[in-house]
Amino acid sequence: MEIAARHRKLLDFHFEGLGYVYCCLPFGVRTSAYVTAESLRRSGLVSTLTAYVDDFGGSVGPARDLARMGAIVRHIESFGWTIALGKNVLSLPHRLKLLGSMLDTASMAFGIPTAQRGRLLAAARYVFDRGGRVAARKVCELVGKTFPVLLALGLVCRPQSRYLLLTVKPAAQTGDYSGPIMVTGKALGEVGPF
Repeated sequence: MEIAARHRKLLDFHFEGLGYVYCCLPFGVRTSAYVTAESLRRSGLVSTLTAYVDDFGGSVGPARDLARMGAIVRHIESFGWTIALGKNVLSLPHRLKLLGSMLDTASMAFGIPTAQRGRLLAAARYVFDRGGRVAARKVCELVGKTFPVLLALGLVCRPQSRYLLLTVKPAAQTGDYSGPIMVTGKALGEVGPF
């Protein structure tokens, strides 16, 4: 997907003393959403924002600001995204399911829907109850179950930090996720809060 020229400066980076700017989105869909969200954060159009695969959730602040919301929509569309108007929620009900999280707008509290919480806890228990000696694919499943609930979990722990993900690096390098690995130390500590 080509990036609008006015947004390219939002995707710059420096490497070995040289500055680079992307003209097209450099990654797959999952990372593309992250890049688009990061450019929105840098633009100052949103006060909070999260992205998961092809879903975005965020806020323009306490007051409904249609001009700002329109600018956000145009910004997202300029990256090549198509917005499904039927899925948009522009006024908040008291309970809003957003990207695997539940937001209660009356109390401004985040939570995790019961079914997702159960799947996440089962995956964490599987790893933790076995002392961390599990197939690499089970660790990947655990990490995968944290992605949809990062907004809520980010308030209490860092479930996708490098320690848990680094335990599966050897499996990723060989492409064999069925073999046993040991989740120890800080990585096992990341499973504990669940």
